[in-house]
Amino acid sequence: MHQIKLTTQFAAPLERCFEMARHLFAYQQAATCIGGAAGHSAADRNLFSAEGETWWHTLPPIGFSKPTLIWTLTEYDAPNALVFQTKAFSLALQYQQIFEWIDVRKTEVSEIFSLQKTPLCTQNTWKKQIEAFLRERQLALKQAVESDQWEKILQQSPDYEPFFKTAFEENRQEEEEE
Repeated sequence: MHQIKLTTQFAAPLERCFEMARHLFAYQQAATCIGGAAGHSAADRNLFSAEGETWWHTLPPIGFSKPTLIWTLTEYDAPNALVFQTKAFSLALQYQQIFEWIDVRKTEVSEIFSLQKTPLCTQNTWKKQIEAFLRERQLALKQAVESDQWEKILQQSPDYEPFFKTAFEENRQEEEEE
């Protein structure tokens, strides 16, 4: 088994990092940066909230094909982990996102890709694309959670129901009560 791991610290609370990680925004940004695309299998959804939900991810061309991976959410452990799995060609991949609280304003996010069956001829190509995807995804996530961009992204998502009360949600609730 081959593993690729990227760990980044975010200057943001754990809950905010988790909420944004379950949104398609960072997946789409990363896929676009490496020449692919990403989306939720249900066209009207932007967030993952239950095991069994799927998303798709096209990769840049490898040889003559442009592979599309269908990822299934196999573990939803809020706010600690999201785990996705896919099988494509002769590959079995697992993608884990682990969230660790450091302090009130700091979170560590580890993303781990495990390539369980990899033909040697494509191993280096896949590894480079996965590393690029993880770097771009973490960069997009970092920029969103460390600015006010995260609130705008979540507010614009029609399927957003906060798993955690954010300052935005608490303020909105106080205004409605007045």
